[in-house]
Amino acid sequence: MASAIYGVVYFLVISLCLTLFTLVLCFVVYLHHKHKTLDHIPGPKRDGFFWGNIKEMERLKKAYGYSSGAEILNHLCREYGPVMVLWVFHIPIVYISDAELTKKVLITSNYPKDSWAYDKLAYIFGERFLGKGLVTETDHEKWKEKRLALNPAFHRKYLKEFMEQFNASCDVLLAKLAKLADGKTEVSMADEFNRITLDIIGKVAFGIDLNAIHEPDSPFSSAIKESLIAPIWCFAHPLHAIEFTTYGYQNSVIAAIHFLRDTGKKIIDERKKAILNGDEVPTDILSYILKSMDEDTVLDYEELLDHFVTFFIAGQETTSAMLAFMLAEVGKHPEVEERLVEEAEDVLGARQFITYEDLGKLNYTGLVMKETLRLHPSVPSFSRVINKDDELAGHFIPAGTLINPLPYVLHRNPKYWNDPDKFDPERFSAQRDEEDTGFHRYAYFPFSLGPRHCIGQMFAEFEGKVLIARFVKSFKFKLVPGQDFGYEDLKTTLSPKDRIRCTLTLR
Repeated sequence: MASAIYGVVYFLVISLCLTLFTLVLCFVVYLHHKHKTLDHIPGPKRDGFFWGNIKEMERLKKAYGYSSGAEILNHLCREYGPVMVLWVFHIPIVYISDAELTKKVLITSNYPKDSWAYDKLAYIFGERFLGKGLVTETDHEKWKEKRLALNPAFHRKYLKEFMEQFNASCDVLLAKLAKLADGKTEVSMADEFNRITLDIIGKVAFGIDLNAIHEPDSPFSSAIKESLIAPIWCFAHPLHAIEFTTYGYQNSVIAAIHFLRDTGKKIIDERKKAILNGDEVPTDILSYILKSMDEDTVLDYEELLDHFVTFFIAGQETTSAMLAFMLAEVGKHPEVEERLVEEAEDVLGARQFITYEDLGKLNYTGLVMKETLRLHPSVPSFSRVINKDDELAGHFIPAGTLINPLPYVLHRNPKYWNDPDKFDPERFSAQRDEEDTGFHRYAYFPFSLGPRHCIGQMFAEFEGKVLIARFVKSFKFKLVPGQDFGYEDLKTTLSPKDRIRCTLTLR
């Protein structure tokens, strides 16, 4: 009996070993084939058969003090050219830093988003996060239906009705900052902008008062911050599914995601009930979405929650980062601050409230915003996938290859920009021939290009102009010396490392 049991166990062990060996062998053969099909594309030498270029990127980070992947990619693209392949372990990504190739990828060929990258945002640790929202929907036809349905809610004609909410939230921020404006107290303006943009998206999109300005450690704010870090953490820990020591962290992220989606569910339920009862409801984006749906439409509850979370993540984090970097650049350039203040005074006079008509007159503020996004695009890379064999700059690219156009790199490329590292808002001041300015229309795309450009671009412009114009009109500010103006590590978007610390005085 015992020998029979040993025989069965022996057979199972041998079978398991042979299966594992076969799987490993198949993977090695597949990876070898992948290497051969892409070895003709320029790029740094792989550190190992399985490691790819991970160690090389770590070396560059330490050697040059880079704090973000965007800076490393900028370094490598300058060395290897406008088409470059990097291996993230066994996964190859072709990076594009050429304007015409960017046009081809995002507009002419309109390559689809790749599910491999965007699934990391759609689902985290198996939990639905952004799901099938506008950012993460990879089925182009389904995305098109959603985008067409939501476009009117983000049109200028609709957004201008929210000027009162923009100004009211700004009032709250300025009142708080006035109490700190003693010229001595350090104020972390990146954090303040983070909170005010969260409050604004809550009110304008969903009619809720999160009061993040006065409750910086509110559960909602904390949940967004924790959820946003998790996707990059997953890239840095590819074996997290079997790393038992990280399960505590994973569970805390899952709890944060549950909190965000449960909050959204409660808000949507209450609004649907109010609409059905004929009650008065806020004039916000959520009401527009619910009222504009056909009566025969079966509401996909999970997709509504996807939109709820997506609007907060995409609409809040990116805009707050833009405002923080804008303040940092203005603080380094007194002549720019002087012109911003002069424009705000000319447009507003003794008023504080900014009207819709005022926005069009804040021209220089718009130029400063554009130049900030050139040097510090909130999203430094966009991911697509080649869905058929193609050629880029003479390099054969097989179907299924990930292609990432790089706004951060293109925005700093001397081929397209005169003195690219200089902060110069005037470069956007007039529509001139490309030969006069060195500016190529496809070399600037902080909100992406083509049909999948950011739906919230106009929202961010309205919000940014109101907050910055009123801030510089109300306060003088000085950047705290010695702080690091680099980028925060482990973030999906570019975010200031030292949070743009300032001292304020009333103007």
